[in-house]
Amino acid sequence: PRLANFEAGLASDESVSEWDDAESALRASMHHLRHLSRTWSPVLPRRVYHAAVGDLAELVLVLLLGPVLAAREVAEPASRFVHSLLLDAAGGAAGLFLPADGTAGGVGGGDG
Repeated sequence: PRLANFEAGLASDESVSEWDDAESALRASMHHLRHLSRTWSPVLPRRVYHAAVGDLAELVLVLLLGPVLAAREVAEPASRFVHSLLLDAAGGAAGLFLPADGTAGGVGGGDG
């Protein structure tokens, strides 16, 4: 629901509630992914963890990009907002794959 009108909001030259909704959706998604990461990383094999979290992170990016790619018009201010939003999304997703303890391994019970 938070992204329901995001596509229409991309034509605006000013910040609109649809932009706020998209930003809020990204924050909520990343919060839930970080929670899953903390829960899954100690128990899942690295390969399984990376596949599962990667699929979920991809879904978040697809849901953000879908309205952008479908938009008939994207105003310049909206394009700057989308750029910033996607940088935040990519950075947040990348952080899910960094080891929490500073070691090279970082995730789960081995490679299996």
